[in-house]
Amino acid sequence: MVRRSRQEIERLVVDAAVDLVESEGVGIGLEGITYTRVFRHLEATTGQRVTRASVHERVWSDQAAFQAAVRDRIAAADEHTVDLTALAIATDHARRAMLEHRDVRPALGAVTRSLALINATEAPSPLRQANAAVKALVALSDREDRAKATESVDAFRKNQRARFDLLTTSLTRIIQRLGGQIRPTLGISFDDGVALTVRACDGLCEGLQLRAPFDDAGLVTTGVNLDGEPAEWPLSSIVAFSMVGTFFEFPPTEDGA
Repeated sequence: MVRRSRQEIERLVVDAAVDLVESEGVGIGLEGITYTRVFRHLEATTGQRVTRASVHERVWSDQAAFQAAVRDRIAAADEHTVDLTALAIATDHARRAMLEHRDVRPALGAVTRSLALINATEAPSPLRQANAAVKALVALSDREDRAKATESVDAFRKNQRARFDLLTTSLTRIIQRLGGQIRPTLGISFDDGVALTVRACDGLCEGLQLRAPFDDAGLVTTGVNLDGEPAEWPLSSIVAFSMVGTFFEFPPTEDGA
């Protein structure tokens, strides 16, 4: 039998633990990620057998250290990044909307509805829910416990920064394509207006994702007339549309309205 390296065992067992969380849901909790349960899940799903003796002291000092490694892996999961296809569709909407509408509001409405920042209308995946749950646990922990979760905190910061950069770049291009300028009376820069809009909508989307399993009202409102005609509006799009209209002004229509 080929002896697995420490890194191979670590990857194998942590992968199995994350798969267990995806299979059973976030209700399992980190305390439910035990050596015994994960080893059984690994053998049942892959046929590969790992024993406590092969990981204890060699890979992790104790079960708590193993659970922390699983937490860090879930935190690093890139499940909250933006769907690049959705962004491409939103940008195409902006191009077409400028050709189809004299008034910028229908164009802006089409863009914000198609973008629906980070797909908040979709049901969250088990891993996305686990990511959100771990993030909430870390955020609500006291300073000492949070200091022990350095890898998780760094992973959340990295993912959040990447998502923020991608959204701000995309929204900047869309607003500029629609001819938007920051309202001079606000006393903030164009970039500040975009950043505030993205932070607000991004935070809203994370909250909506966390509430989705318990919110019977849903995340989409139908028949809302914000841009000239009734349409389906994701809540995140309503907020994005409203904030862009608050921070930015656009060229008047051809008839001067």
